[in-house]
Amino acid sequence: MATKQQLIDKVYWKVRDIRGGNAIHRNLIEHYMASAWNQILHDAFNKNVTFLDFYAKEYTALTPTKGTENQYTVAMPAAIAQLPIKGEGVRRVQSTQADYTTGANVGVKFVPMSESAMRYKDNIDVGLAENSIIGYTVRYDSIWFDKNMTSALAAAKVNLLLVVPFDVYTSTEKIPAPSGKDVDLVNLTVQLATGITGGENK
Repeated sequence: MATKQQLIDKVYWKVRDIRGGNAIHRNLIEHYMASAWNQILHDAFNKNVTFLDFYAKEYTALTPTKGTENQYTVAMPAAIAQLPIKGEGVRRVQSTQADYTTGANVGVKFVPMSESAMRYKDNIDVGLAENSIIGYTVRYDSIWFDKNMTSALAAAKVNLLLVVPFDVYTSTEKIPAPSGKDVDLVNLTVQLATGITGGENK
């Protein structure tokens, strides 16, 4: 996998070539690449939502805290990609103590829900009985948990797997594009930066 800067540099030289030696600023190329990245994410979603896991970035040991309504929330460590699914760019919430060797906390499942469904779950017997299922809803800047979230699980912290926009990555980070998709990212960015359609692109 190439770093973000390596991909931007590759596009920079391709665009300069196409424009007969006239370059455009790398910051503008990054802007076009962010648009291309967003399109690639949506293409992955349309093919198979599980493909999105490859594009996700992990954030570990985050501590949920209680807000004014005594509801546990955790601040989003980064912006997430806006995707047309219930959890949006949040691909996984998991206890940091989940251990598949011993089975510890593996039975605790965090399940994405709409806010109305989460509140409805709290008012029916089956929802109250399933203490091992913790519903969560995604806001733009935080994740809110239902009443099954406990102080012990909050103290143990949670790990998040997030699909993030292109601009979240630093210049030295490797961009998690599957084989071939890095080429698509470069080519699509070149098309956006030069106004050349796929059939005309060299």
